[in-house]
Amino acid sequence: MSLVYEALQKAEREKKKRSTGVAPVPPAPLPVAATRPAPAQRRYLPLLIVGVSVIAVAAIAYFVVTAMKNAAPVAEGGSRSSATAPELAARPEPRPAPRGASPPETVIPPPVAATENDSRFKLTGITKIGDDFGAVVNGHVVYAGNYVEGAIVKKVERDRVTLDLNGREIVVRLF
Repeated sequence: MSLVYEALQKAEREKKKRSTGVAPVPPAPLPVAATRPAPAQRRYLPLLIVGVSVIAVAAIAYFVVTAMKNAAPVAEGGSRSSATAPELAARPEPRPAPRGASPPETVIPPPVAATENDSRFKLTGITKIGDDFGAVVNGHVVYAGNYVEGAIVKKVERDRVTLDLNGREIVVRLF
């Protein structure tokens, strides 16, 4: 408040000086009351905003990259398989044979009898698209060659779906 008062007095003095041409004597300064120093500015707020923004961008980038890694590959039928990332990671990838090595002997497992309606797989519908059939198994639309819950869809017919689960053939019928 004292700064405003002093500025007003100075303006009055200059006004009188212009009108009379004589410089007036400045009044005695008023005693200044003890004031507290102004609080320091908060300079950490912009730094905090920048830090939180960087962390948010990094988290979004991480989730996008992991979602892209976990995306199922497109199968023969043109649709994505419904296998989960752990199931895809659990499948062994073929390794190239070392140079000069003979090819490994192929062991053919004995044929396994088809089992009917495994409780892990629920067939809720079958549709015909052109000459091919599609099926809804465990809530996923699948075609021949797709994966569902760790099994490969071998064949989709008018009233049943044949799955291959670890070499075991499973036939799921539509009721």
